[in-house]
Amino acid sequence: MYNLSKKFLFVLSVLAVTMYSCDDSFNEAPFELPDSTPEIKYVNLVRTDDGPEEYLELTIDILDGDYNFGFQSFDDDPPFQRFDFVLDGSGERIGIGDDPGNPPFSCIDYQVVFDDFNSQLDTFLVSQNPLHYNIEVDFFVENPAGSGQFQLLDWRDVSSIASCGENFYGRFQDPNSSLTGTPFSFEQTGPVSSRLTYAMRSVGFPLVLGTRPFYIQCSIRDRALNQSNVITTPEMVFR
Repeated sequence: MYNLSKKFLFVLSVLAVTMYSCDDSFNEAPFELPDSTPEIKYVNLVRTDDGPEEYLELTIDILDGDYNFGFQSFDDDPPFQRFDFVLDGSGERIGIGDDPGNPPFSCIDYQVVFDDFNSQLDTFLVSQNPLHYNIEVDFFVENPAGSGQFQLLDWRDVSSIASCGENFYGRFQDPNSSLTGTPFSFEQTGPVSSRLTYAMRSVGFPLVLGTRPFYIQCSIRDRALNQSNVITTPEMVFR
């Protein structure tokens, strides 16, 4: 009787696993399960009104075999640091004006350093670290001639001085995190998949995009620094 009960329980467990494996929502995953490299798929891109503010919502599906993506915005330890100081042959930081061959000041090439009393100490040459971000979003806008040719739009140069604007590269948190107040939201869609929505806000959207056709390219990076595929949205106009 004991052995029969054990066999019965075993059969039930097999049936449960089989039923889970045959669940329609799981089998409708849009791509094959990868090992550790994330894959993403475009879901939609919409313009949304929130009172007086208009913004763009980009939604993608993420599938990652080890579900190892997302980190906190304040994590600046290597290899996620924002930038590295460029050093000379003696291992010293290079200040602005030290070498006439260095680039002119910009927020991309230089970092202003302050002391503990918030007084400016110096301005040093830096190299931006692309691994600082885990989502990269690039806008491509039709050129003013309207010839159907699209060009990369660097938001850091739009209505800013010395490339000091912000682009839409960002950091989304662990999907299981309780962190709030970020432009990212998650909906878990499977054991190792989530739907990510990125609410991008900018007063420059109606001014810069207007009625010009544009599209977006996007990719993500997991915590092990594995780079996903690149997705391209359909063309749209903001207005």
